[in-house]
Amino acid sequence: MIDKLIDWFDRHRELPTLRRVVVAVSGGVDSMVAMDLIGQLSGALGFSVVVCHVDHRMRPESEDEQRFVEAEAVRRGLTFHGVAVDVPGRIRETGESPQAAARALRYEALTQCARAAGAEAVVLAHHQDDQAETVLLRLLRGASPTGLGGMNEVRRSGDLWWLRPFLKVTKAELVAYAADHGIPYREDPSNWSTKYLRNKIRLQLIPLLETDYQPRVKDHLARLAQMIQEDEAVLTSMALEARDRCVRVGSGNYRIDIPRFSDLPAALQRRVLTLILDYPSERLPGWGAIQVEALRNLALHGRSGSELRLSGGWRARRVYDELVFDRFGEEGRPIGVGPLGASPIPLSVPGRTSCPILGVTIDATVVSRQEWELRARAEAANDPGVGPSTPAVADFDWERMEGRPLFIRSRLPGDRFAPFGLAGTKKIKDVWIDDKVPRELRDRWPLLAAGREILWIIGWRRSAHWPVTKDTQRILHVEATWTNEEIREWVHRRTRKN
Repeated sequence: MIDKLIDWFDRHRELPTLRRVVVAVSGGVDSMVAMDLIGQLSGALGFSVVVCHVDHRMRPESEDEQRFVEAEAVRRGLTFHGVAVDVPGRIRETGESPQAAARALRYEALTQCARAAGAEAVVLAHHQDDQAETVLLRLLRGASPTGLGGMNEVRRSGDLWWLRPFLKVTKAELVAYAADHGIPYREDPSNWSTKYLRNKIRLQLIPLLETDYQPRVKDHLARLAQMIQEDEAVLTSMALEARDRCVRVGSGNYRIDIPRFSDLPAALQRRVLTLILDYPSERLPGWGAIQVEALRNLALHGRSGSELRLSGGWRARRVYDELVFDRFGEEGRPIGVGPLGASPIPLSVPGRTSCPILGVTIDATVVSRQEWELRARAEAANDPGVGPSTPAVADFDWERMEGRPLFIRSRLPGDRFAPFGLAGTKKIKDVWIDDKVPRELRDRWPLLAAGREILWIIGWRRSAHWPVTKDTQRILHVEATWTNEEIREWVHRRTRKN
């Protein structure tokens, strides 16, 4: 067993230099053997060991089990750290199953323990039988091929590594090692309760498969998981490249470019969606293959405005040629997005006016006809093009509008807009719908207005009010520079398409 463990660390050269590791020890045979073996090898492998026991407070004997683990750790000269978590409290708060709540709190506690100890890695005692159970469990729950890869031997989360060096070791081997070396352990009686699906798989389904169908079913399932993981490593690399081509990360949202997404093979489409759902810093809980297929259908066949509610307060929406993932509050609006109710900001003429809440700065100058024409010719000759760093520009007949106070504001109920070159006015809402402006940008889009008259949907459309004519001699020249990255990027992309 020791030789297997040495070989495992030898093979995983991707690991950083380990100076301290946390070993998760429940007191069961698997983790007690792991603690014994890792403790023996720590000197040879060059790291110190911290034993972490998590008390879930779900059974009366849990405090006794913590004392037992502590005594065994101290007997081996290992540092011990005990953590108590409130599983019943989390269940009341989240509605999760006992096993899901315990697992979530256990991993949080292990992470905190590793951070406090300055450890680079956490060692978990999952073995081959656990892997076989996991594959069957996920298959029954409708997992994707990725999910059928089971647990990884090595997984990195931020700067913390999670290690499972016993995934190729059977439960029988661990029990035999404990017996041969006199390692004590405790049995968790809940492991024998068939009210939990994982326990039913271990206690009923796998024995049936071994007896009536295939004696080596656990070996075959573990080998299948290994092959899937190897295939997934290649496909994930391709999916990451595809994600970079068709996904943008915004302020609290993710946006998929549907035309680019549609060009991907179905296998990569699913993996791109999985990468978003499993994004390290914003992991959406409770999703599986069924949800991934529903999202594919929404992206490929949904109408603009249709949506799919996800767990964790997130949803996915079809917004014209994008699939948008964002988090929503109780009223169904994106968090941090909505009618801003900001007071109109007077425009300084001449001068610079900043409007941080709407994400724009306006430079306003009044120029002569001659100066304006010289500038226009110079810009035409230079042809700088349109890009995110190019300020948006609009010009107005200053002589006809002089004396009218101008303001930067967001839209108001009942706002109407007179598009340049067209007769009459339209509701500004209809202008945005026609131009396929995403709904969540409309309330935050800055407008240049004189009272209720909208002169300019800044950076996008100017109105028919006070245009520069052949008789105009003094011109109001306004340039907008964006600090709102989402609007700036949307304008840039739409301008390139047009």
